[in-house]
Amino acid sequence: MTAGTGRRDHAPSPPGIRAVLFDVDYTLIRPGPVFDVEGYVRNGLRFGLTLDPERWPLAQRAAWEAVERRRAANGHEHDMSLIPAVTRAVVSALAGEEACRLTPEACEACARYQADQWWDLDNFTVFEDVQPCLERLRSASMKMGLVSNTNRDLQAVTTHFGLGPYVDVAVASVDVGVMKPEPEIFLACLERLDCGPEEAAMVGDNEYDDMRGALAAGFSLAVLLDRRGRQRKLAERGEPVHAPAIESLSELPAVLGL
Repeated sequence: MTAGTGRRDHAPSPPGIRAVLFDVDYTLIRPGPVFDVEGYVRNGLRFGLTLDPERWPLAQRAAWEAVERRRAANGHEHDMSLIPAVTRAVVSALAGEEACRLTPEACEACARYQADQWWDLDNFTVFEDVQPCLERLRSASMKMGLVSNTNRDLQAVTTHFGLGPYVDVAVASVDVGVMKPEPEIFLACLERLDCGPEEAAMVGDNEYDDMRGALAAGFSLAVLLDRRGRQRKLAERGEPVHAPAIESLSELPAVLGL
């Protein structure tokens, strides 16, 4: 990416890339409106709660802080209770301290209901650029895998969203006991693909979990999928950015030299 122009200049990919691993949530599939502020407010009414949409920025910060607290407590071990911890933080922030004190059972029930929605695949959709990208990679005989910090059965995910023809291997943190950015989860996927890290690229939306994790595992390439264009905006201000970064999976084949 060229600072000051907003133009993304993709450096040539390392030669010999044979496999591409993808993150899942926010990379291949998009959470639906039930997880937006309107969804929280609407579902809060189920439990007699009036959740304040004006507190959404506070709730987003509370969610991030909840993740950081869980990581501080558990390291990178797989965390079965991470999603409920996040939804609990969001509901608490939207409800406010007094509501949580007066109606703790309702707040907890709402948080658990929201967490349950995360496991319903009907609450997600595939990004429009996914299938064309995977088809292009498959036509180039690229091996493909999924790595995700999740309790989900990733085989069910690939089946539900029609990704089975493209995905050779899928590894969830619940399968290996550790979460990204631990190298172990990346290497477990590569082992099943019969591919070394020097022959692999990682694509994901999280610079810490996906990019640093893959590079620590020895990957030749880590591509940041920045759908909101944050990296471009940083570059326009002359600030350092991750390279390579793309805003759509339609850009990925070119990054890989295909």
